[in-house]
Amino acid sequence: MSLSPRPPKDRPEPAGPSLDAREVCNARASAPLMLRQQLPKVSGLPPFFTPGILVMGKLFLGIDPWAVRPEEDARRLCKKGIPLLIIHSTDDETVSFEHARRIKTACPGATLSGPCGGCA
Repeated sequence: MSLSPRPPKDRPEPAGPSLDAREVCNARASAPLMLRQQLPKVSGLPPFFTPGILVMGKLFLGIDPWAVRPEEDARRLCKKGIPLLIIHSTDDETVSFEHARRIKTACPGATLSGPCGGCA
């Protein structure tokens, strides 16, 4: 997996080693919690609708926020020797920087960029 887009066909790819890395998205770090907090804000519906929305999403769309396990994903990538770069902002109001730290703990060989304000 390349972290940069492919160059146009009229330009050759740059020489040198390619970076094979994977991302474990911090936004998935606590999907049910994030959805419980954000759904009422973005939908305009009262919070008591949120559990029903989550269940309907699972039943009818196959969306399962409870199956998201970024720490386990990070641990599995590290065991395979796949480089992991974690980029996270301390200014993120939806997912705290603590999630990035937990992923780094799960994969000690990962590179944690930050903490920084507004970098992600």
